Amino acid sequence: MTSFDFITDEEFRTSLEKDYREMNLCIQNAAFKAAVVLAGSIIEAVLIDYVIAENFIAREEALKLDFGRVLTLCKDRKIITDKTSDLSSVIKSYRNLIHPGRSIRLNETVDKETAEVSKALVNIILNEIEKQKKENYGYTAEQIISKIGKDSNSLSILEILIKSTNQKELERLMMKHLPEAYLSESSFEEESWYASERQHIKPILITCFRKCFDYADENLKKKTATWFAKIIKEESDNVISSYGIAFLRSSDMKHMNKNDAIIVKSHIFGQIKNNVNETIIEALSGIGSYTTKEDINTFIDPLVRAVCQGNIQEQLENSIVSFLVVESLENFSKETKELILKRLEVWKNTFNKKGQHMYIEKVERLIGAVDLPF
Repeated sequence: MTSFDFITDEEFRTSLEKDYREMNLCIQNAAFKAAVVLAGSIIEAVLIDYVIAENFIAREEALKLDFGRVLTLCKDRKIITDKTSDLSSVIKSYRNLIHPGRSIRLNETVDKETAEVSKALVNIILNEIEKQKKENYGYTAEQIISKIGKDSNSLSILEILIKSTNQKELERLMMKHLPEAYLSESSFEEESWYASERQHIKPILITCFRKCFDYADENLKKKTATWFAKIIKEESDNVISSYGIAFLRSSDMKHMNKNDAIIVKSHIFGQIKNNVNETIIEALSGIGSYTTKEDINTFIDPLVRAVCQGNIQEQLENSIVSFLVVESLENFSKETKELILKRLEVWKNTFNKKGQHMYIEKVERLIGAVDLPF
């Protein structure tokens, strides 16, 4: 089916998808007059969506435009070609057949050929508007989500797509479509086919979210950070433990008010107490700027326990070490580093007294990540 993912208004998109299906059914069932009327309705809605997206006129005014006026506006603005405009004018005339008595007065009828031409014109308009949207408005949230879902190599061009996306669509991506897509992927993980066919999706969704956040303006960053805090305060464990943590970075707290930042930090520390994994380590990024002396044991002890587990994966251990290196270089204060090193020495001495020498090397590796020689 033809994709309407370039349509920015969600109500329009839902209606257009339905009308397009009905137009095809009408042609198949020889309801040619209905098909032409629907074709005109589709073209009108697509053009109105475009003028709203580009802020040519206010949404309230745009919704009052009739077919002829929006057609003239789009022709004058070079949104559609003169040829397409002329063809659309013909559809406009046929669309008026819906008015009582017109087909009798003008002796006009609609046949299969007219309906097929109308359908072809709809597709021409869709292609022209989609092209204009990409050039002027940028990509929609739906187009980016669609690209991620069907292209396993989309990560290589993700930043280019996001740079071509405006702030409105970035907001829709971060606060609606990426979370929905992540939850949807999470629901598939236990399926036997998931690992081979869809396992690349969730990491790309996370990367996409963080790229969107990087390109968001300050107002959108604050709005998104406030949204994170709201998720932690109000949403279910399922939501929080999925995209609520996967998309969050501790560095986002600088865009929150003081109370929200305290709640988010407490939640993150609670998460590492219960389970240290790759997602939690990513979420900890930037926590060093907000770590106080009261946090040291709460923060460091779960990391020590994690690396000293006999079955810890090498990748996770390396991620913990890399995380401490970055925080030590960029975020930990001198006092914080001294307190962390002191706590790690306590762990080292404890293992030494218990004769658990296999763990001492692990702790020394953490010490080296914090106590950098430069």
